Amino acid sequence: MSLNNYYTDAINNLEILKKKNTVCLNYDNETKIPKIIWQTYKTVNLPSEWENTPGEWKKYFPDYDYRLQTDIDNRNFIVLHAPWFLPFYDNFKYNIMRVDSIRAFWMYFCGGIYSDLDIVPTSDFSFFFKNNDNSVYLVKTANIESTTNCIFASKRYSEFWLEYIQTMIERFVEWHLWKLSPHFNVIFNTGPQAITFTVKNHKYPVCYLPDCLISRNLTNPEIKNEIYTCALKGQSWNRFDSKFLLFFYVNRKFFIFTLILFHLYLYFKFLFL
Repeated sequence: MSLNNYYTDAINNLEILKKKNTVCLNYDNETKIPKIIWQTYKTVNLPSEWENTPGEWKKYFPDYDYRLQTDIDNRNFIVLHAPWFLPFYDNFKYNIMRVDSIRAFWMYFCGGIYSDLDIVPTSDFSFFFKNNDNSVYLVKTANIESTTNCIFASKRYSEFWLEYIQTMIERFVEWHLWKLSPHFNVIFNTGPQAITFTVKNHKYPVCYLPDCLISRNLTNPEIKNEIYTCALKGQSWNRFDSKFLLFFYVNRKFFIFTLILFHLYLYFKFLFL
C-alpha cells in the first residue's frame, strides 16, 4: 500500500472515531480525569537520574494506577487500539517521535495524567482537575509562547487528541524545510509545536494549568524551584543541533548585542570612507 493510501486510511479511521465520540462519552459518563499516571522509557531499567521517579509519583498519588510503558508496550498499544497508525509510527525518523505520538493515544483511549520521567511531583496536584467542564489540561512552556508536551492530563475520548494525531500524520506526509533539522523535525512534527498548532485550531478551549505546576530554568535544568513538581536532568533526546539552539537561545541577548555592534561598525566604517 502506498503512503497516500495509508494516509487516506488513517484519516478515515480518525473520522470514524470522531463520530463515535458522542456515543462513547454518553455511555461512559466520563466526568473525571481517570486515575492513571503514564510514563515511558525504552525498557523497565531506568537511568540513575530517573530511577526514583516512579516511587515519587506513587507516593503523592497512591490511589492512581501507575504505568511505566516500554517501547514494546507502546507499539503493542498501537497494534491493539490503532493499527492504522502503524505505518507512521514505525517509520518516524527518530524514536522520540514515537514517544511523543503514543501519548495522544493513551489520552484518547484511556485518559489520565502523562509526565516525562524528568518531572517528579512534590505534592498531590489533582485538585486542579476538579473543574469537570474541561476535558484537556495543558501547560505552557516556560521559555517560548507554546504548549509543552512534557506533562498534561485528559479525560478519555477528547477529540483534541484525534486532531493532534491528524496533525502528526499530515506533517509526516508533507515536506517542510524544518525537516532538515533533527531538532525542528521532532518539535514541529510530533512535539510542542505540533500540539500548539492543535490548540490554536481546536474548536473548543482547552484548560491551561498554572505556571507553578511545572517550571524549567534553561540555564540550569537541575534547578528545583517548582511548587508542585521538581524538574530533574532531562532532554535526553537532544542532539547537537538541539544543544546549539538551546545555547543560542540562552545567550540570545549577547548575540543580538554583538550583531548590533557589528552593524554599527560597518555603518560608520563605510560612512567615513
